[in-house]
Amino acid sequence: MPLDNSCLGRARSAAHQSQNPSISALQRVLRIGHSEASSLVAQLQDEDMLLARMTGRQPRLHPDYRRHVVRRITGNERLCHVRMVVQTALLCFELDEEAIAGDSAVLKLHAPPGANWRVLRTLFMEDWYSKQGLSLTDAALAYHEWLQERGPSPADCSGLAQAIRTECLPYERPRVDATASATRLARAYVRLARYYKRSLAEGGSRDTRIAEYYVRNAVVPQNAKSLGRIYPEHVVPCAVLRDTATAAFEAGASVRDVAEWIESMMVVTWIAKTEARYLDSDLGWKDRMPPDWQPASGCRYARLHDAKIPFTPAISHPCTCK
Repeated sequence: MPLDNSCLGRARSAAHQSQNPSISALQRVLRIGHSEASSLVAQLQDEDMLLARMTGRQPRLHPDYRRHVVRRITGNERLCHVRMVVQTALLCFELDEEAIAGDSAVLKLHAPPGANWRVLRTLFMEDWYSKQGLSLTDAALAYHEWLQERGPSPADCSGLAQAIRTECLPYERPRVDATASATRLARAYVRLARYYKRSLAEGGSRDTRIAEYYVRNAVVPQNAKSLGRIYPEHVVPCAVLRDTATAAFEAGASVRDVAEWIESMMVVTWIAKTEARYLDSDLGWKDRMPPDWQPASGCRYARLHDAKIPFTPAISHPCTCK
């Protein structure tokens, strides 16, 4: 019998904060019995926070929930190739679950030099996933073989197939229905966080608009337009999202930590163009927050407050100033 949501929420938080999802750890932290803790672990596994348990082994956190220092791999051609193949396969796998074609700008970021993003979309989402019903791992291996024949790949490909299998293993799972708009949005934040992490390790693009490619303004929480206030302004600039996410990964944050922070800060409010010019040019805050702002505790609307620009907060993301 499922436990109540408050108990499940406490278990989720405990496993995430301690990075220890074992039954004994939940018993100790939540002060509950073995059967209750076992039921909670099973529910965390059902919602994909935990990987499927192997006989005789403790459950493990899904990679997106693990905290660890990013290992820089710039210049490592083989490892970069493996990560690129797996992350592209994972992106297309999730888009297929969400029944959407995917933004062309995002697909371009995943396409290697010389590989057309339209071709990738057709290969993964029309052939390998939809027509052939391949698993994530099999699609990644098919992509690796395709690149060997037609696209860029390392000069020495020995052992790469096994490396791809190993890299895919934590993400491998049956397909699920992820077409609900809230699910799509939550996944978009995670994908953006994954890109920032990969960019830190591999030296990817630092284009500030990448945040908008992964999470379009149309789906971001926002207030309503009003007369004369027709300019969509990210209350926390995308450059700040990128740089704070990068610093968090360097400090050992998990993808989920960063995705949750981005979700809390990625809000659009509608202001007048004159107000936008005042923020960007007069105050010089186009790509920054006020000097004393703190990412962990500062109000997401600090720029608008300090600039004395009137606004109505997004309903789902209220002002946190006291």
